[in-house]
Amino acid sequence: MVGHDVKRILFYDDAAEFGGHEVMTLTAVKYLLEEGGAKVGFMYYAGNERLRQELSSLQKEHEALSLYPVKFRSSRLQNLTTLFAFKSITQLGRLMRQFSPDIVVIAQGRIELSTMGLLAAKRSGLRTVSYIPMAHPLTHISELPGAGLRDLLNRYFYQLPDRFITVSQSMARMLRQQGAQSRISVVYNGIDWSRYRRMDREQSRARYELEEWDNAIAVVGRIQFRQKGHDFLIKAISRFRDQFERCKLLVVGDGPDAPKLKEMVLSLDLSHIVRFLPWSNSLSELYSAIDMLVIPSNFEGVPVVMLEGMYFGLPVVASNIDGMAEILPRSWLFKPTDENSFVETLRKVKNRNNDFEIKTNQDLVSTRFTYHTFVAEFAHILSDELCACSPAEVAPRNNDNKKIPG
Repeated sequence: MVGHDVKRILFYDDAAEFGGHEVMTLTAVKYLLEEGGAKVGFMYYAGNERLRQELSSLQKEHEALSLYPVKFRSSRLQNLTTLFAFKSITQLGRLMRQFSPDIVVIAQGRIELSTMGLLAAKRSGLRTVSYIPMAHPLTHISELPGAGLRDLLNRYFYQLPDRFITVSQSMARMLRQQGAQSRISVVYNGIDWSRYRRMDREQSRARYELEEWDNAIAVVGRIQFRQKGHDFLIKAISRFRDQFERCKLLVVGDGPDAPKLKEMVLSLDLSHIVRFLPWSNSLSELYSAIDMLVIPSNFEGVPVVMLEGMYFGLPVVASNIDGMAEILPRSWLFKPTDENSFVETLRKVKNRNNDFEIKTNQDLVSTRFTYHTFVAEFAHILSDELCACSPAEVAPRNNDNKKIPG
């Protein structure tokens, strides 16, 4: 519960796309409206249609939610753009002050995103919390010229928030390495598992035209090669195609690189293995139908799809990085961008008994990665930030050295 200390909370998110971070941000917003007794404002990029729809639906249910669509959106070189957007920063600050927030939560998929809102809030003298799932140096995730210079510039923005909320211990350490000096709290993603249901396997597989002998594998999420690694996945399947002849790969979602991926599948003659499916807000039937989930990402926070796969009792074969390395069994992890390691890990996981790992994962998601745990810890941190409690009072909840149970 937020209690009496936080009465007016303003969220800011100018991302152009809707992703897992927006899902978790909206989860916190909904709780604060329903249980926290708070008045909530949300400033968002008007062109993010899915975010607009989700917020509009929430507003119909809660009069305490005020919406502020803005024309600003994060784009390439946003950190540099922000520093010279004097007029826009002033306009945003004026709009923020109209809501009179006690605290401003800046939803940042990574530090460059939503820096307009972050700087506007700071220049307006408002207390800020950055809710950020990824803190990777650009030199690690981009081959574009100038990545090193952008990393140096980003160190300025890492020093602005009064508090950070991030999603894993590995990200907390990375924030420190990037120059963050304020307090950092870890709040793991949590899901409302009552919205999911395990469905009949045979009926679900029939829905996706899967034969009994098909080894059904899925990759779920935004199709963006630089982060999500779909291109790596298709190249690995092509190189070792003799090991995938009895497999069906279901690619679920859309994104900027979807046309390129479909062209790649055609050019490599993999249409008999790879199928493309549109995104759905309800993936229970998909998870009930498949045999395995793969996450070949080059960088991540704590993927919601990973937690969903764990809940449905699926082996999750993933890159040995970030939140996946922190949570998944070591035997399910492969060396990033290494096709041999990926295929060998996939083969071993497919052929071994994974009952113990699956049971451990299901126990974990039912106790640690839950909606109630997430919202309670998120709200506690907001209250604590305004109360200016001493570190000792919150250390048991936000110890940087704590481990995932299980």
